[in-house]
Formats: sequence, C-alpha cells, structure tokens
Amino acid sequence: ELLYTAQAALPADIYIRDAEQKDLIKASKILTDAFFSQNMSTIPLEWANSYYSLKDSLSNTGARYCMLVVCKKSDGSVVAICEVDARQSKSPTENDIPRPFLCNLAVDGRERKRGIARVLVEICENRASGWNSSHLHLRVKQKNVVATEMYERIGYRIDGAYAEPFVRGP
Repeated sequence: ELLYTAQAALPADIYIRDAEQKDLIKASKILTDAFFSQNMSTIPLEWANSYYSLKDSLSNTGARYCMLVVCKKSDGSVVAICEVDARQSKSPTENDIPRPFLCNLAVDGRERKRGIARVLVEICENRASGWNSSHLHLRVKQKNVVATEMYERIGYRIDGAYAEPFVRGP
C-alpha cells in the first residue's frame, strides 16, 4: 500500500493512500454531501451517479491518473477523496478540458478546516509534475466561495476561458 506525504502539514491522525474499491461507498457519500443539493428525493440518485462514476474511473486507472483517499488512522475510514487525471479523454465533448486536472476533491464535513484539502492539492501537483506538466487545472463553481478562496490562497488563479472557470496552478 502506497502512502503519500506532502510538505504541507498533514494532521497526525490521518493518512493518504490510493483509493480501492472498498472506499467507493464512503467516498460517494462524501462527494454527494459536498457537491449536491440536500433534496432528499434526489440524494439517492446523486449518490449512485457518484458511485458509478468513481467505480468506472477506478477500473480505468493508468499511468496518468490517480484517485486518492484520506483515512483515519484509528479505523481506516475514508474522510476525503480527490482525483487527478491526465489521460486522453474518451469523449469528444471533453477534449477541450485542459489536462492534467484535479477533480472531485471533497472532505467530510466533520473533517474540514484541518488542511486536508491543501495537502491533497499538493500531492496532485506533485503527481502532475511527475507527468511533465507545468500546470494543474481544476474546475470549481464560482458559488463555492470556500473552495475558490482556498485555491486562491494557495496560488491558483481563475482562467476565464471556460463557462465554469478552471483555475490554473502556478
């Protein structure tokens, strides 16, 4: 099992590793809670979409893709997830998405404000640089003020060329 380290301080009670199939149920819940409405009638569908999307991505991993999870040392439970992808898109509609890009970065609500997202971004930046890329791209909704402020604090800037702007790393 490959564990990841970063220069940014990682809370002592957690660790980061590559995601496995067993992580997808909890990771899907974290994504659903972080990104989707809390409309009780749509949550099951949103969770299922997240789960099957993650499952598909995990089954198609390659040299230019990784899915990471953050886990508690005490019981191994997943508290955060993110992906970084530099693979060629299979869909012609996604060919204009800059790569590598970071996506699905989400932290369990009870674990936020501990620096976990910052550490995940750093690890993804390191992975992208290992793929000979000078930039890491991401897309964040402008109304997600907490996320946009965090990305700006760590040196990202808005690239207004996209409908939901990508933020490009230094």
